[in-house]
Amino acid sequence: MKSSTSDKAAKDAEELKERGNLAFNEGDWDKAIAYYTKALDFRPDWGIVYSNRSHAYGKASRHVEALADAIRCVELERKWWKSFLRLGEAYMRLDRYREACEAFWQSSICRSITCPNERFPELERRLEEAKKKSIDNGQGCPSLPSLEVVQMARTAEGYTEMSKGNAAMRKHEWEQACTHYGKALDYVPVEEISTCHKYRSFVLDNMGRYKEALEEADYALESDGTCWLAGWLRAKALLGQARVH
Repeated sequence: MKSSTSDKAAKDAEELKERGNLAFNEGDWDKAIAYYTKALDFRPDWGIVYSNRSHAYGKASRHVEALADAIRCVELERKWWKSFLRLGEAYMRLDRYREACEAFWQSSICRSITCPNERFPELERRLEEAKKKSIDNGQGCPSLPSLEVVQMARTAEGYTEMSKGNAAMRKHEWEQACTHYGKALDYVPVEEISTCHKYRSFVLDNMGRYKEALEEADYALESDGTCWLAGWLRAKALLGQARVH
């Protein structure tokens, strides 16, 4: 009964979100806000809806509420570039340009990680606009490293975590290895993601956590569908699950 209630709540929340999106696209900000608010009654930790409602609040010139929702969205979705985009937009509307610079910069970092081969000129334009207004209004301009420098640092950290995971795996320190590979996934280049998932699958299998091992093998196959090792790890996890049941 509890599961069916939860499923119904999720379905109702999704329907309300879609109604909110429709109202937003029609320019009815108040109706959109009302629908998003109802959706959050069913799913109070839904970052995407906080982002949408923040956007609607901004359009309705309710800037303080827009900022509050943007902050909550960042708390829930720290790796999502649009969380920081909404934060930057809210700060801009409140003439807090220096903070907007930092938010747009963080948005650029998050987007460069998820879409490393794509540029987003609109986001770059907003960052430059925030910098100019921050200086023109006597708020100064924060010292922000370039995306390339940040990406290089993150890549180095990712490979460091992979190395720590490899060392722990060789010692059969499965829990530590699993933790290090998990951290590496936040930083390694796209071409290494499949490798991290494969290592995690192997480690989790040795810990008897077959369901999670299967999920990691599936993630690896999504990244590299031709990898025989990921297929073998998947079969191995399935066998482990069968033995348990």
